[in-house]
Amino acid sequence: MFNFLIPVERNVGLFESLARIGGGILLISMAAFYGDSKGDWIGWIGFIPLFTGIVGFCPFYKAIGMNTCSTDTAKK
Repeated sequence: MFNFLIPVERNVGLFESLARIGGGILLISMAAFYGDSKGDWIGWIGFIPLFTGIVGFCPFYKAIGMNTCSTDTAKK
């Protein structure tokens, strides 16, 4: 999606990217809704899938050599 910001090879597919964005938003909104000090860490953890979903790149996938992106969109 935003490869012009961070020029890396995509390794997260479209469906997984949308799931990561949705999951990240869900975790952040849960932290905002249950805003006690014990639940704040949930919101911070939610930024990880949100960011990797938006960028389309997961450093952990790169480290283990995994790629869920189709071959035609991985180079974009």
